[in-house]
Amino acid sequence: MKSILPGDQPGICYLCGSRQRIEDHHIFFGTGSRTKSEEYGMKVHLCAECHREGPEAVHRYREADLYLKRTAQRQFEKEHTRQQFREIFGKSYL
Repeated sequence: MKSILPGDQPGICYLCGSRQRIEDHHIFFGTGSRTKSEEYGMKVHLCAECHREGPEAVHRYREADLYLKRTAQRQFEKEHTRQQFREIFGKSYL
């Protein structure tokens, strides 16, 4: 499924706008959550620096990770309830 995050575009990093070394990032990852991220469009395109390599990469820097989780939850809640979000993803980030 296509990302539900506003402004996400294939080939462009969602965080910095780079067009180099773009990777898919599942906002909710781990056991079962990656599949749920796919199903509900909870993913974005990130450059390798913003994804895994840089000091503020989402897999290293908690604030960047939380920013994406909160943004995704806000988008989800435009069509669903917070309770539904909790049931699917285990907890609220808002």
